[in-house]
Amino acid sequence: MRNHIIFALLIAVLCLSGITSAAELAPGSQAVMIESTPLYATAEVSTQPDRILKQFSPGEAADVQRQLGKWTQVRFRRKLGWVETDKIVPLDDDAIEVFSKRIDGQPDIANNYIDRAKLWQYLGKPAQALADLNVAIQQDPQSAKAWGMRGYLRFLENKSSKARGDFDRAIELDPKEPLALAYRGLLFREEGKLDEALADQTAAIESDVEEPIFYYIRGLTWLQKKAFDKAVADFTAALERDPKFALAWKHRARAYQQLGKSDLAAKDLSSALKTEIIFVQPLDARQRPATDGKSLPTLEEQLTRAIQFDSEDSTLYHNRGYVRVLLGKLHAAIEDFDAALKLRKDSVSYFLRGWTKRNQGRLDEAIADYDLAVQHDPNFGPAYRDRGYIHDLRNEVDQAMADYNLALHADIRDHVTFFLRGKLWESKGEPRNAISDYSQAIHLKSDYLEAYRRRARLNVEVKEFEDAHSDLEKIKKLEARR
Repeated sequence: MRNHIIFALLIAVLCLSGITSAAELAPGSQAVMIESTPLYATAEVSTQPDRILKQFSPGEAADVQRQLGKWTQVRFRRKLGWVETDKIVPLDDDAIEVFSKRIDGQPDIANNYIDRAKLWQYLGKPAQALADLNVAIQQDPQSAKAWGMRGYLRFLENKSSKARGDFDRAIELDPKEPLALAYRGLLFREEGKLDEALADQTAAIESDVEEPIFYYIRGLTWLQKKAFDKAVADFTAALERDPKFALAWKHRARAYQQLGKSDLAAKDLSSALKTEIIFVQPLDARQRPATDGKSLPTLEEQLTRAIQFDSEDSTLYHNRGYVRVLLGKLHAAIEDFDAALKLRKDSVSYFLRGWTKRNQGRLDEAIADYDLAVQHDPNFGPAYRDRGYIHDLRNEVDQAMADYNLALHADIRDHVTFFLRGKLWESKGEPRNAISDYSQAIHLKSDYLEAYRRRARLNVEVKEFEDAHSDLEKIKKLEARR
């Protein structure tokens, strides 16, 4: 299983993987053990690997470290060893064919459908995964693994009642089924049944002592019970197994803070920010969030998974709302900002909710949110700027000018506000003030084409022909670059 919380959140304990052709595998890439194959330990790669560290089953994942001829070194959780190179292939839609051919040859074997379901889930196709699990359960109603996996998918779809039924059935068939135990424990926690949650989560850990997410889930329950020392112990165990587990760093910081260990909390928060900022602090309304190469739909999916683990974290709702704004899902974004603000009042959430409502044409509600934003942070420039923009739209010139001034007082380097105030000066018939603001906007953003256009026209109006000619030349160069 990949040792990164993003993928862990996506696939939880399904042990999914990527499939790469052995010849194309690069260090750190994901790989799938297509065949049942051993993970060997050895001191010298030139020798035949000897001691077996683990027996992989179809679909289990490992991180590729390096390839040397017929052997590929991989890391599986905390185990580092060697597998035969021809047992691993790349993860893409073509990999489905490997499992589909097995099903064609053995259509009555439930495990074949379970293996393909793992791959569908990893590829982000839960409907196909669910269909395979339904068939697996029909083929073998006694498969605790299939019931547990189906419950997990239903859990992710917020179908708690159906998920609970599947988990109960899985645990009835196998009291040590770790996936069902861990996530039934989460459902108990959401119901406030913390003792029942701890019992299930502890049983999941006892069934699979190497899975970091199980320790993390139990740590959240200890936090809710205010057993902060125990929470620290569980988050530490999760981090020992996955040092890139950003949410574990974050919540251990919370536990340390409650224990009065502020220095340790600060170190953990720093580690969390370095690992994955999107889970740790609210995204700033002043700029688009860094995606680190991930698409916006992927970020939305990751945040949705994180919320399933911790529904009391306002940051997760806020950040998902921001991502949904960028995706154009405005109604869903407002629901997320509502949820974030119920948990914690924050100027950025108020601003983004207001901005979203403004884009829906709900101008009075937007102004109300901007009012709340600046009440919480009197230096929050974007809220003044956007409130001024709405006043400008309504031809409320004095209010708009006052807000633009406040926005620039909060952030004198905001080129957009200079541009908007310049337009307002134009509407008031004061071209030289407008030219001054457009010049400031251009100084802050040297390729601000629209500001050049407006300044050029006004320079002609005030008979500053040389300046106008200079602006026109700059406009030609900027347009040629487009």
